[in-house]
Amino acid sequence: MTIVRQTESVTINIASHDFNASDITIPVEVIRLDTIEDQLEHEDDFLFGCDFATIVATTDRSKLEELISMITAEDLQTMYDEFEMTGVPIYNLGGAYLMAVDAEYLQPAAYEKIENEFIMFGNAVDDVDIPACLDGFRYKRDKGLSVDEFRECEFDEDSMEDGDALAYGESGVDFLQRIYEYFESPEQHKEIERVLSKIDAALGASDTQYRDKYSLAEIR
Repeated sequence: MTIVRQTESVTINIASHDFNASDITIPVEVIRLDTIEDQLEHEDDFLFGCDFATIVATTDRSKLEELISMITAEDLQTMYDEFEMTGVPIYNLGGAYLMAVDAEYLQPAAYEKIENEFIMFGNAVDDVDIPACLDGFRYKRDKGLSVDEFRECEFDEDSMEDGDALAYGESGVDFLQRIYEYFESPEQHKEIERVLSKIDAALGASDTQYRDKYSLAEIR
């Protein structure tokens, strides 16, 4: 069994989320076995950590390459046997690299690296998905809160101006607080900011603007 890497451009429907565009076209790299046909369906679950998906996120390409090198053929075969996952997709959303993978099925050293150096969203972190965390991120940014202040704050819907409560959402604040609690190191806190800032900027543009700015080559 040989591990292969293929890069393509995919369009994912994000209409169920509150973004400017209903679809987004982005680069994706798929890590898979040459013995398994690539039939991976690229959906918003795998991009945002919704439903039962888990997302491993970073803005550091070199760290991502280190992690990719730790994925074994046995890992990929196990994920196929257990979940019929024909490969591991890595989406490039404005420089935030989002790997859809159940980290517990990787080798212990890879899982430890993820826990210590990366950020996770989705099933592995109490089903905390990225769209909700973006609401919390915007609330923190717009209120000018530090990480410590944000972790201690309580969302007061009654104190919000008309429309603010809908713009941020109590669940978004709660979900992002959980991410900060789960990933405790100062560097991981900075990485949470970097990941969400890049995703927020990317999704704030129209689909056409995004395709113009981030070419397929930028996955590498």
